[in-house]
Order: sequence, then C-alpha cells, then structure tokens
Amino acid sequence: MSKGYAFHLGSGILVAVLVTVILTLALSACVLLLSVPVSYVTVANQLIKVLSVFCAVLFLRKREEGRCLSFGIMVGGGYIALGIFIYCAVSGRLLPLFSIAAELALGVISGLLSGIAVSHLPEKALNKRKRRRN
Repeated sequence: MSKGYAFHLGSGILVAVLVTVILTLALSACVLLLSVPVSYVTVANQLIKVLSVFCAVLFLRKREEGRCLSFGIMVGGGYIALGIFIYCAVSGRLLPLFSIAAELALGVISGLLSGIAVSHLPEKALNKRKRRRN
C-alpha cells in the first residue's frame, strides 16, 4: 500500500467520522426536542453509519477514480472498527463477539454498496471541475 493510498483511506475515514458527529448532534437535538422513542434512535444510528460511509466514498471518488469498491469496503470496515475501538475504550468493556461481527459486516456491506452506487453516478460534476483546472 502506497503512502498516498493510505492517506486517502485515512481521509475517507475522517470524513465518515465528521459526518457522523454532525448527524449525531442533529439526532440528539431532535431527541431532546421531540422526545423520540428509543427504538427510532437505534435505527437512526444505523442509518447514520451507512450515510457516513456513503459520504466518505463520495468524497474519495474525486481523488481515486476507479477504486470506489475497494475504498468503500476499506473505509466501511475501518470506520466501524474505529468506532468499536473508541466505544470499548470509553466504556471499559469489550462488546460481545457477535455484536462486533455484526457491526463490521454492516460497515463492509455498506461500504461495498456505497462503492457500487458511487461508481455508477454520472461524472458531469467531476468533468466540469477538471475542465476548469486546465
């Protein structure tokens, strides 16, 4: 793995984390203001994870054309692994193995699907940006 490849992977995970922070703060405000049931919050947290991985892959598409699938899988898995590590470090306990496996599967599958979706988006916006530079 080259240095640039690892840098792009790390920046993708950072984008996913930033999107998660923003959406989690918005969800927290909605929960406080609207008194949303806990069952909806759990579903919203999973959707936030998937949306964060999608945004990260969309961000990386501009830098690494043609590698959306591989970046999607690695960003999804790395983002979820980082989240599990932070949760276990803060709470001081290890999650059950089944929970870890399910979360990692969610990350990898959402990364794969995000990579497929992003690789099939039209390239009009990307081409306009390249023309302006030339």
